[in-house]
Amino acid sequence: MHLSWSSKLYAEAGKKDQLYRIWKHYGQTRKVFNKGYMTMMGLLLKLDDVKGAEKTLRNWTSKNLPYDFGLPSSLIDAHCKNGLLEKAQSLINHAETKKGVT
Repeated sequence: MHLSWSSKLYAEAGKKDQLYRIWKHYGQTRKVFNKGYMTMMGLLLKLDDVKGAEKTLRNWTSKNLPYDFGLPSSLIDAHCKNGLLEKAQSLINHAETKKGVT
């Protein structure tokens, strides 16, 4: 099972529960890298599941993976579009503390 292919089908069908089922299985059967987290966050944001994307970002930050500004960037964009500027600024501030981010 490939996360990008199968999860995209469920997201396009609006089946968030199935998307989460695949994500859970994916995480239990293999190590999830940045691309997997980015894919899941993007699909959740397309479904307007900002809380789910926030949870996915928190999960990603708890892992020992290389920092990739692309992950919080998509959530920053969603927060700005929803008028949640303080949340967006908080993510920006956190990103600025990471190595290699200026």
